[in-house]
Amino acid sequence: SKRVTNTIFRRGHYAIDLWSRYANAFIVKSDVSMPWVRSWEGDSRVSFFGSSLVLIAVLIRME
Repeated sequence: SKRVTNTIFRRGHYAIDLWSRYANAFIVKSDVSMPWVRSWEGDSRVSFFGSSLVLIAVLIRME
């Protein structure tokens, strides 16, 4: 139904917003204290895709 879809969308949007804030803080920290993290992660698009899959799994579990 439309109402459920809207709820999922809002929750997903909130989670992505929260995740991007956390990721930004982590990347800033890693540049200063853990330069190896960036090279270990490789392409940021790959790690973003992986994190998105985790997020989706979490959102589905919360339903």
